[in-house]
Amino acid sequence: MNKIISNNTGINFLGYKKAEKETPQTNSVYSLKTLTQDTVSFKARPIDELNKEAMLYLLLNEIDEYNRFRQDNKIFRPDFHKKNLNKMSLERANFKEAYLEYTKFQESHLENAIFVKANLYGSNFKGAFLKGADFRYADLRSANLLNTDLEGAKFRYAQYNSKTKFPKDFDPIARGLINKDYQTQGVK
Repeated sequence: MNKIISNNTGINFLGYKKAEKETPQTNSVYSLKTLTQDTVSFKARPIDELNKEAMLYLLLNEIDEYNRFRQDNKIFRPDFHKKNLNKMSLERANFKEAYLEYTKFQESHLENAIFVKANLYGSNFKGAFLKGADFRYADLRSANLLNTDLEGAKFRYAQYNSKTKFPKDFDPIARGLINKDYQTQGVK
């Protein structure tokens, strides 16, 4: 079984190891380490093709390692669209610029989570704890935020539409959201 290790040569997790250097053959920053009983081989994979299951494992089991990886690899954009993350403890998770379309976060603990510029189209946060979460510039069109705790959450320039469901007494305009139903799409 692979273990999550962080060391001075880079971050290793579930078989991923930071490459010594980028080569013309791999054009990659990371390599996939394949372990067998007798051999060790390396297969090049570009950073945007990192194993989704490995990232999901980090997110759900080693949130600090996941956040450290995100901090060190700013160009990496996680893809958890259509994942079921209901009833998960994901406090402080960094979902900046992540693909989270139709992701289920119902009753999850997402206090102080970062969703800046994330694509949350159609995502379901019903009953989630979102105290202090940062949704600035996020796409919340058709998202469900009913029965959520949004105390201290930031929404400046986040997008919503008529299908976005907010908690009772939540005023999206006062919180700085932009209604995309009334935005012009440009001249054709």
